[in-house]
Amino acid sequence: MLAQWNARWEEQQAVCRWLNRLGITAIKMSLPYHDRRAIAGHPRADHLVSPKHWADDAGEPPGDSRCPPHASMARIPGVRPVGNTWDEHWFFLGFIAMCHEPALRAGAFLHVATYFGDVVVSGLTTMNVWEPMQGNVSPEEARHYWSPISPLPYISKLDGSHKKILAISGRYDPTFWPEFTAAFHQAIRRDGVKIESLSLPCGHYSLGVAPFTYAVGYRFGTFLRRALA
Repeated sequence: MLAQWNARWEEQQAVCRWLNRLGITAIKMSLPYHDRRAIAGHPRADHLVSPKHWADDAGEPPGDSRCPPHASMARIPGVRPVGNTWDEHWFFLGFIAMCHEPALRAGAFLHVATYFGDVVVSGLTTMNVWEPMQGNVSPEEARHYWSPISPLPYISKLDGSHKKILAISGRYDPTFWPEFTAAFHQAIRRDGVKIESLSLPCGHYSLGVAPFTYAVGYRFGTFLRRALA
């Protein structure tokens, strides 16, 4: 499981316990520049998505997210970790891992879009990243430069894979704007990939608070239990 950008280590413990109650083994990753991997004196993970590091560090987590399936299969006899959940900006990286890693059979994604650059340029929560850049980089260039870690170039790899996907979004999300979510759904269905979706009447962060968090947890928990049966 990949938590959201700037998530604290203890924040997703309840999600892991919920998956355990459903009979699903949960592995939570410590992302670059987060918690145990944070830079001394920098509790926030702004170094991962920042004007200074945007071209250098964004490619690390996709490789990270491909490691747990192989490590777990080698160490836990009889256990096949074949599903995962990704939140917020790690949707992009988790989706790429989903496209490339055969061991991942199902994925539940919270917040979806087609291009990482579009979210950075227009998102309310990423204004601190885009504002120092916009004098030197156009929105079109941002989309192009960040396309290697965007879902759209890789969607076709899912064709014929029979992988199961769930996309959960907030209808009033000011970071993953509804038009970006709609574009993702259109692109993935255009490639013939089956996808389930849940759209809730909330914003970005409110997707993680009651009562919406209960609907989210129930939906992706039951989805993974059914998808991995």
